[in-house]
Amino acid sequence: MADSPPPLAIGCKASRCGKDIKSSERRHAFSMPSESGLLPGFAGACESCQANLIDWERCHERDPSDIEALIESLRFELIRDNYWGLALPDHVLRKARKRTPEQLSESIAINLRSGLKLGHVKEGRQTPWATSKHATIIDCSKHATGTCCRRCLQKWHGIPRDRELSQADLVYLSLLAGAYTERRLESAATSGARA
Repeated sequence: MADSPPPLAIGCKASRCGKDIKSSERRHAFSMPSESGLLPGFAGACESCQANLIDWERCHERDPSDIEALIESLRFELIRDNYWGLALPDHVLRKARKRTPEQLSESIAINLRSGLKLGHVKEGRQTPWATSKHATIIDCSKHATGTCCRRCLQKWHGIPRDRELSQADLVYLSLLAGAYTERRLESAATSGARA
């Protein structure tokens, strides 16, 4: 039997929601619009257990004042929850600590713009896992916030895969990714993770 990938290198279809797991600890893999038969821009239930826990319309509003609710929703999906809650590799934290908050913020915007452009040559594979030696905290933020590829962007943020990102989209997504990097760096500092 093949070994399972590390928790920070699992795909979007991974779940941990069996009946033997307490309901508060279950994490899901939510379906995409084309797979769920719902209207475009709206995702669906968990592919494994059919749990329907997400208010997709609320997620797709992209309201900066509602980021906390979005983060709570993102954490119902296993891959997103792993990136929000598990310890990040030392090499990711070391690289992040070499940058000022302003440099990280600027890099987030550039990375989102280039990584989510239409027709990206590596669409669906453009964001390294945290376990990659090339991974940065920005890559981790993209997995955590559903901004790692156009497919996840459509599912979590309602931005169609065939539409260019607007400046308002980029500002919102940068704010979300920035919230992730700030919280993870603060959390690592509090827990005493090595630099």
